Amino acid sequence: MQIELSNINKIKHASIEVGGLTVITGINDSGKSTVGKALFCAIKALSSSEGDSFEYKTRIVRECIDRIYRYTRIGYSIATREKEKGREEFIPPRFMNSIQPFIKDMDNPIIRLEFDKFIQQKYSIIQQLRISDIGKEKALDYLLEIHNTLLKSNNGTTLMNDAFQRAIDSEFIQNICTEGAEESSVILSDETGQCLFTIQDNQVVTSFKDESFYLPIGDATFLETPLYLQLNDLLSKSRSLFDVISGRNEYRFAPVIPFHIKDLMNKLEVSKYPTPSLFTKEWDISRIIGGEFKYDKTLRDFYFSTTKNGTKLKLQTMNVASGIKTFGIIQLLLDADEINPGKMLIIDEPENHLHPKWQIDCAQLIVKMVKEGIPVMVSSHSPYFIQGIRYFAHQEQIEELVKYYLTENDETSDLSTVEDVTTNLNMIFKKLSEPLNHIMNLNDRTIIRLHQFTWLATDVNYLSIA
Repeated sequence: MQIELSNINKIKHASIEVGGLTVITGINDSGKSTVGKALFCAIKALSSSEGDSFEYKTRIVRECIDRIYRYTRIGYSIATREKEKGREEFIPPRFMNSIQPFIKDMDNPIIRLEFDKFIQQKYSIIQQLRISDIGKEKALDYLLEIHNTLLKSNNGTTLMNDAFQRAIDSEFIQNICTEGAEESSVILSDETGQCLFTIQDNQVVTSFKDESFYLPIGDATFLETPLYLQLNDLLSKSRSLFDVISGRNEYRFAPVIPFHIKDLMNKLEVSKYPTPSLFTKEWDISRIIGGEFKYDKTLRDFYFSTTKNGTKLKLQTMNVASGIKTFGIIQLLLDADEINPGKMLIIDEPENHLHPKWQIDCAQLIVKMVKEGIPVMVSSHSPYFIQGIRYFAHQEQIEELVKYYLTENDETSDLSTVEDVTTNLNMIFKKLSEPLNHIMNLNDRTIIRLHQFTWLATDVNYLSIA
């Protein structure tokens, strides 16, 4: 499968193969993360919109009902103990039962007419409730949201547009389009067809999907730092703009975080109740880090279980090295079955916080994942990590599944292009070695003379030191 980007943030143009192991490198601020985030949004949008329309609408309606109930209680005087007959109609289970018959049959004109009368009745009741003005305003807004959601076409394109718009709003915060570009696009394609999103002024204007196009990946996870693990309780209470219906931020008292972070926290929530994972045992992450991560319900935090000098220790995440947490997050996602052949794993600079030895161990782990059919995309600045990928891909005989890309600044603009360098990895290692070569050439006689180190990509699967 290919992802093609045009005028997306820092990326002028990119055509990248995904589905095996995709490795992207380049200087800082050259768009490496942009590629991963755009792919994450596209997969999320397609996977959510390709679900049953009934389920999609039910979820939106249920969320709206919960918020209506919350807002009909704002400013209500408990002291008077005054019971208002209309208030009981907004108790979520009762409200949901009354609206359920309308969700599937909105194409029937008679049903649509009855639905309009139903909404008008609820509107009048809310207007008469003795609640605060803000509570009344918000409750009416979400009642209108229910009305508009159920009247939406069941057309897959409409749902796909909506899902992709919410995804890019949350992930790029209204900044996905290259400044000054008339049009931007994200395209997923394979031999069966393509799925196209066209964006103008950060708004999705058109989308198209061939009927024959099938997305083999049902979900994606984007990892950028292990430090989120120690902020689990806080981030779990936060929201992304993807969660905010129609762009309304009713969570104004809760932190708003990017979509991929909230998605990760949701998956870590599942990992609190792990199921045995074949991959976890086979790849033996515990051997690398000397223990495993678990969840303590009392402390409401993950902890690292390890043994030192025969003594079992239970260390909270705050007291665990960042490098251990890097492997720990992967272990927890494996435990939750959130890493498998049907789900894309996107890792931004996995070498962060890792000693060169663990960078190589991480590369080996990722190669083993890919060998088992798990699609992975990584961005990296580390020659250790990239050479590790090279070496273990050769050992595991999956070299044909690995593609290497280099982001380069466009000479005519402040943007970047992405070049396929799979057949010429010297381009990558040359870029990564230039800063080191510059500072290693010491000629001052007052300084003990050092042998000149040069990173060389050879025909074998190692880097030489001359």
